[in-house]
Amino acid sequence: MNLLFPKLPTPKMHPANIGHDLERDGGPLSERLWAMYRDRVLCLTMFEGDLKNVMDDLYTVFLTGAKIVSAAAAPKTMGPWEAERLKTVKFYIDLAHSLDPELIFDVCLSDQMTPTAALVQVPAEAFAAFGLPVEERPFDAEKCDDPTERKLWLYARAKMYRDAGFESLTLGADTPVEVVEKLKTITPIVSVGAMAAAAEDPCVTDPVAIAEKWIAQKQKEQ
Repeated sequence: MNLLFPKLPTPKMHPANIGHDLERDGGPLSERLWAMYRDRVLCLTMFEGDLKNVMDDLYTVFLTGAKIVSAAAAPKTMGPWEAERLKTVKFYIDLAHSLDPELIFDVCLSDQMTPTAALVQVPAEAFAAFGLPVEERPFDAEKCDDPTERKLWLYARAKMYRDAGFESLTLGADTPVEVVEKLKTITPIVSVGAMAAAAEDPCVTDPVAIAEKWIAQKQKEQ
């Protein structure tokens, strides 16, 4: 039984996860939709706004048998309110993972600083990640083009969302490589647009390939 939604099958027994060929309206899916179905990818920005529809969105996730929820969050700004809000988001993600630990939620983070950065304290772990002396201060929004300040900002944001349960990080094309490498130490599922052209290993830039690898690892650990 699906403990969240009793009328739905458990994730392990969902038709999408036991080799069932899905057809819609009596006919086959288009190649694009079939590829998304096969890869169990559902693009659903569910953790935005007032979060009132999260349970309906989770129902959709389990109804489709999805394993990867792409762009589950796509925050445009960051402020002191975000950490508190992510506590509620984490509650829902933990709830979903309690039923299907293989579910992967993706967050899309901009590679640009915003004026509201000045309202947020730089966490000590961000300084430590780059071997910098710890300071008690907020982000300096006026230094949005300063490489060091941007690295601190991007790492702090990504770490915050990773701690909230987002195992997949989709970053902007201008995210510094040093930041990407640091983030790979906390989750292997990191996608960056700027790396696509030079990547040789498809797992470097293909979220689905990385997700499959991540799922396989989780299955070994069970």
